[in-house]
Amino acid sequence: MKRRAKGEGSRRREGSYLRWELVVNGRRIVRKAKTKSELERKIEAVKQQLTLVGGICDTVKTLTFDQAFDLWLQMEICEPLVSPRTVESYTSVRRNHLASLARLRLSELQAVQLQRIVNGLHATGKTRTAIYTADIAQRCLNFAKRHKLVAHNIAEDVKRPAYQCPPVRSMNKAELQRVLTEAEQQFAAGKFRHYPILLFLLNTGVRVLEALGISEHAIVENEGVLSIDISHQLIIKDGQWDLRSAKSHSQRLLPLNTKALQALRLAILQREIDRENVGPDYRDNGLLFCQEDGTPYHRSSIHHSFQRFQKAIGVDDPFSVHELRHTMLTHLARTASIQVVASVAGHRSIRTTERYVKALDSDVAEAMLGLELTEDTTPNTTPKSGVEQNSETADRRMGRKSSSNNLERLMGIEPTSPAWKAGALPLSYSRSRRAMVPARLGVKYWAERRGVCSGNLRRGRSQRVLPLAKMRIDHASALSEKEGSLVIHRSSPVLACR
Repeated sequence: MKRRAKGEGSRRREGSYLRWELVVNGRRIVRKAKTKSELERKIEAVKQQLTLVGGICDTVKTLTFDQAFDLWLQMEICEPLVSPRTVESYTSVRRNHLASLARLRLSELQAVQLQRIVNGLHATGKTRTAIYTADIAQRCLNFAKRHKLVAHNIAEDVKRPAYQCPPVRSMNKAELQRVLTEAEQQFAAGKFRHYPILLFLLNTGVRVLEALGISEHAIVENEGVLSIDISHQLIIKDGQWDLRSAKSHSQRLLPLNTKALQALRLAILQREIDRENVGPDYRDNGLLFCQEDGTPYHRSSIHHSFQRFQKAIGVDDPFSVHELRHTMLTHLARTASIQVVASVAGHRSIRTTERYVKALDSDVAEAMLGLELTEDTTPNTTPKSGVEQNSETADRRMGRKSSSNNLERLMGIEPTSPAWKAGALPLSYSRSRRAMVPARLGVKYWAERRGVCSGNLRRGRSQRVLPLAKMRIDHASALSEKEGSLVIHRSSPVLACR
């Protein structure tokens, strides 16, 4: 039998299986198969991986983080598996934030080094970038761990800072009408070129790159209705542009309403005028939204132009171009189901749509001011539950009176008085009685008597603005006027017992 060369490994039979074994830098690699051909395929795959990470014998121990990052990009983060924008984003994170780890060996990496980078980004207000940087490092080291290049992923031990997503903004009807009116006037005067794409985004809710990638062939007829085929996105890399297929869940047919058709007609008319003005130098790429010479727009140019336009008309806090999409989805959600909104937006999950869709302040005011609670006059003959009995026992043990007596002592108003029927007292829903009953203010009452109250600021999703119809408040500073309605800010300090 011919002797195998060094680095070929050893083979033997174990029962009904063929076993191949190779030791690389003290690490044992074992593969088993039932047939010889299957074992050869597994051996070849192992050798390719070992060759890719630096050879069979030498370079695993000296592999640096930068080299491991390159291997990860080459094997897993490459086209067509991911988009060019993803590769560019990962590369920029390595260049801008992970440069201090580039020359360190994988065996020398420590969690404290990556934690110092994350804390530094968080201290400068870049919390989202800090989390993103730690996640990318963890994905890279997971690749190294799967291929036995490192024993432990140190990024798993790094603590990410807490991040709260900012609220999604959208225009109300007054803001929307003002922007569209001013944009149309400036477009007619030749001062704002991007009015057609602005009108198109507001009436279709597509992404900016999806709109910039629309060509003449994307306008189709579907069941007798003119529609737009959203199946491509405009990609610009190294000064070169290309149309790439969108993700499968983002590909959709959107029927065009009157305003969207008007936007496309204006874009086509504008393109023909530019063709006549430029002459032979005009570059016809078949795109509907393009620059004066026919070349595609960069999305940053659309964004900056929209920002300058809003500042020119006196908008204090300008909206971004992507918030036009939020505006369309928010107004669509007032008349359509969440499934329809997700289909129009091209979202894979409805949970993503829920983050985009935000209730307008006018809708909240209309719902709250129109709320009427009728008093239930039916006598309650059901026996008391164990929870109610335990609550009354605790009240007697602490020397407290019942909920209605607390209200009488604290407010000086009887629940049967006209003030109660007029809605001057707060209500809470009782599960046991299945009705609206006076709110329990025992803890608050005793805290005020003992002088141990403190103002705790509400945090996170509990902060909101509630319109007031007939509501009692404790802090006059919480009141303000918004869109013609008297409202209370629920982020104001509330009384709590220490």
